[in-house]
Amino acid sequence: MELPEWVTKVGNVWALVGLCVFAAIPLTVAGWPFLGGVALFVALAVLAFAALTGDHGSNQSSGDPSPDATGAEPEDSVAPYPVEQPRGGAQPTGTPSADFHEVVYRHLTSDQPNFLGEDDQTSVRFFVNLRRAALQHGQLEVLVDELEGLIRRSVAYLDNWDILAGPKSGNAALVLATAERLGLKPMFVRDRKLNGQYVECARTSGRVLLVDDVASDAHLLLPTAVRIRQAGYVCTNAFLLIRRGEGTLGDRLGGEGTDLRPPISVAAEHVMSDEDFARLVRSMEAARES
Repeated sequence: MELPEWVTKVGNVWALVGLCVFAAIPLTVAGWPFLGGVALFVALAVLAFAALTGDHGSNQSSGDPSPDATGAEPEDSVAPYPVEQPRGGAQPTGTPSADFHEVVYRHLTSDQPNFLGEDDQTSVRFFVNLRRAALQHGQLEVLVDELEGLIRRSVAYLDNWDILAGPKSGNAALVLATAERLGLKPMFVRDRKLNGQYVECARTSGRVLLVDDVASDAHLLLPTAVRIRQAGYVCTNAFLLIRRGEGTLGDRLGGEGTDLRPPISVAAEHVMSDEDFARLVRSMEAARES
């Protein structure tokens, strides 16, 4: 037996009882004892119903989702992202998890040797496109786990930071999902001004962590970092999922001879070169054949 729908909207059984009791008092005082008696009768009837059925609204007030009659969890109780220890945090730096290996392998392309970066000096065969991986929910979670783990291990007091930023032309999905996971505001930095501004963010000031998925040199990160600081934000740290081993980007961004002084510290979860990608391909293909 279920309470009518209009009753359940009150919130729970006890709220309805209280409502009836408090309604009876002014009705009796106002000279309508019959209506006051009806209100008290309804309150007693509800109490009797609760005593017989054991339904005291406990499922409504509990913070934990309760299984339905089939034993399954309600569909809307699933969080957008797993509330578990990040997989990246359990891995030593430079050692991708099996899931991350799989995502990188799926989005590797191999072609004739081509130039990497802006200087047209470094030739590589393998390229990885993690922006494509970030468009798939399960794979996006793996990327977020890796980046979150790196940031949490590297930043002593995450509460001191306000914003997670990335190039607008970079991996926007990764920036947005990681910012949500860390409880930070997202920021996107454009290549060209829009309405006189490079920066898109809900906050007009604050401390910023800069992130990107893959980088080989500073041709995208450096102007992004410069624009963040020129807009009045504090930015001292940048984080990458993969730094290409053949590239020129080291552990500092900016410095002498650039518009970014003092430099920004750069941390990469994985440093991977053509040789590393080739080894990954061989191991994944061997695993598939076995």
